[in-house]
Amino acid sequence: MPVLFYMPVYGMIVWPVSIAEVPNICGALICVFLLMGFYYVSLIIGIVQSRNEAEKINASALMEKYTEGILHEARTVRNHQKLLAIQRHDLRHQYALIKSLLDEGQYDGIYQLLEKSGQQLENAFIAVCKVPDSKERKVSVRIEPKKGQLIIEIRNNYFGKLDISRETGLPAAEEPAETATKAQFSGAVDNATANVTLLQPISDKAVFVARQYSMDSDYFVNNAEAAVSQWVENNGLTVLDAIAYDMHFEENGQEISVCQPANVSLAFNSPILTMTGDAVAPTESSSDLSNFVTSAILNGAEWNDNTTILPDTDYTIKLTFGENPESMQFNTAGEREYTLPDALLNSWLASAQEFDLKKDTSASISVTKNLKTVAGENIYAVDQTFYVALYEDENCIKLASKIKALTFKNSTSETVTFEGVEPNKTYYVGECTKDGVRYLSGVVAGTKYVARFTDGNKVTVETPNGSKAVYFDNRFMKFPDGFYKEGVLSITKLFKDSTD
Repeated sequence: MPVLFYMPVYGMIVWPVSIAEVPNICGALICVFLLMGFYYVSLIIGIVQSRNEAEKINASALMEKYTEGILHEARTVRNHQKLLAIQRHDLRHQYALIKSLLDEGQYDGIYQLLEKSGQQLENAFIAVCKVPDSKERKVSVRIEPKKGQLIIEIRNNYFGKLDISRETGLPAAEEPAETATKAQFSGAVDNATANVTLLQPISDKAVFVARQYSMDSDYFVNNAEAAVSQWVENNGLTVLDAIAYDMHFEENGQEISVCQPANVSLAFNSPILTMTGDAVAPTESSSDLSNFVTSAILNGAEWNDNTTILPDTDYTIKLTFGENPESMQFNTAGEREYTLPDALLNSWLASAQEFDLKKDTSASISVTKNLKTVAGENIYAVDQTFYVALYEDENCIKLASKIKALTFKNSTSETVTFEGVEPNKTYYVGECTKDGVRYLSGVVAGTKYVARFTDGNKVTVETPNGSKAVYFDNRFMKFPDGFYKEGVLSITKLFKDSTD
């Protein structure tokens, strides 16, 4: 049809003639235009019909998928109903069995029945440990008889995606990634080598940390002193010296929760050299203190096969002596001698250095902290307390001093001084918690701050009785609550005539 239209039009353009010359052409042109109109009308009608048919097909397909989804949900509901019916039947059966066992006094059988429910409780504890906020970790258990059934309800929070098993209708267990988890840990910790075994694997990036704290540390006082005192009292013992270990897992420098049993084995690097217990001193006087020693404890030494101390290592010795109270051999004047154990003597000879039981601790280190904004402006704290300490290692893990408080009361700068440090020994200054855990950034009043040392945190006092100063800033990301800036307010008073 388009060809029939375009051919006469094209002919009239190429060979133009008048209607008077060809009078019969008018009828032919009218027929062509009518046919063309009929063609285009038919074409439009066909397009509309095709579109309607396509829409009907699409609607039918959508309805089919929707119907399939409804049928799937119905099957799922029926399966859950079947599972619930089975569980109700099992619970009624367990309740009747428990009642029968109670009547017969068979408590072991009851324990075995409830053991499966205990496994579900353990799973709840494992799941709740993954919640980032410790305050939101909640597990509740409700057990009660109701209408001839024993109801055991376990509720817990969870973090992440929860998948429901189609077979059981219960949350599906999360499969740990084999390439990203491990259950065995080993490595050096404070004064010991640790080997740790877990029942369930955790992140491969996790590390086991065990920090040692002495009896005079805040950590020991707050966490171990009461338990140690009670144990000593119950066993009729006396404590000469004690330490406490803070054991936990860390990932990327942050402590993580591991809610499962762990088997921890520590092989200590500084064993007890001598322990004679309640040794009785000789009845006659002696200048040899070896006759009166009751214990000798070595800390901080590096050993070669646990027999000889390696040369050029720093360590301390704590000696305990006793004497006969009837003769008081120490009451006589004169010098005292002590024979070093072979391990110490061999180490001294191997290093070819003079051995001195007493270290020089005549130096001091002062630490000054300033409060500033990101732009470097001084800000003043109304009442805030921070903590700082000296460490023996660059990572600031092993404490080398007591933890000191920096208390700001309407001030922008505070200083503390560490007395009794060793000359020519390298120390590292670290801002920390009150328990001695070092941190590089903290939060006060909801505002983050970072520590910036002027000349680094490494310091060494080269001379006896000398001192060194370390300076660092806390730069706050924004202005925190409980802080203020100092400024100058100028007031100008003008005297004017009463006519003005």
